[in-house]
This record gives sequence, structure tokens and C-alpha cells, in this order.
Amino acid sequence: MYIPTGVRSTSALMIERMAPTEVVAGQPFSYDIKATNLTPNKLNDVVVQDLCSSNFKLIGSNPDAERVSDTLLRWKLGELDGNASRTVHVNGQVSDAGKAQNCLSGSYDQASCMAFNVVKPDLLLKASAPAEVIRCDAIPLTYSLSNSGTGVARNAT
Repeated sequence: MYIPTGVRSTSALMIERMAPTEVVAGQPFSYDIKATNLTPNKLNDVVVQDLCSSNFKLIGSNPDAERVSDTLLRWKLGELDGNASRTVHVNGQVSDAGKAQNCLSGSYDQASCMAFNVVKPDLLLKASAPAEVIRCDAIPLTYSLSNSGTGVARNAT
């Protein structure tokens, strides 16, 4: 199963079940569930769920399953690095002959992260004039502006 689109080339998570095609009623059997990240990016909060037939009994799993209801098992796999896989080993048994059907589903969160360069401009305006001037003479004033901070000060007036 390919999540979210159902097509490998456009999906991020692949869920596979490797299980026997036939089991004996009342006898323990094992199967594996494999979650694979199909992208080079990390997937977060990867979860696999198995909706089991009412006649299926979980004997154990590695990692341990969270029993959501009588028929729903959940494995919270957490982070899955790019192109990495994680396998869940399940042991169970089916109580009676006939058919048993377990249905897999999966979910994940793929964060899109972006780093920002944070700057803090620090403008300083200095004005200087002669200490003494003669009346009616032009007074020379000097202004200087500097940026002792980081980054460009935009739209300064």
C-alpha cells in the first residue's frame, strides 16, 4: 500500500504485510508489517494500524501494539529517516476455520522546514557642530549614520 496517493512514485510511505496465505485455526502464526519511507526526507509520527477480524487474537508483537479497540491494533513508529524501513513482527492466532481478514492503514506527518537568517540592524545617528560660531556665519553641521548591528537596515529615513 502506498500512502497518500496509492502510487509508489507519488507517495511517501509504503506499508507491506508479509504473511502466510493459510493458517491453521487455533494455532499461532506470525506475520510482519514493514513501513518504508519512500522519500529522502524524514517522516514524523509514522503510525501503522491493523484492523483485525473479530476471530483474530493478538499473542504479541515487537514493538508492542497499542490496542485501540477489540479489533484495532496500532503501532506508533515515530520518526522514519529518509529511505529507511521499520518492521513490526506480529504473533497471533485465529480461533475458528473460515476466513480472517486484517486491513492495514498508515499515516505520517512530513514537516516542511525552512531556516531563516535573523538579523538585527542597529542604526546610530551622530550630529556634530563646532563648539563656537560667529554670529551670522554659516554653521557647519556634520551628520554620520552607522549600522553597528547585523544585516541591512531597510527603509531607513
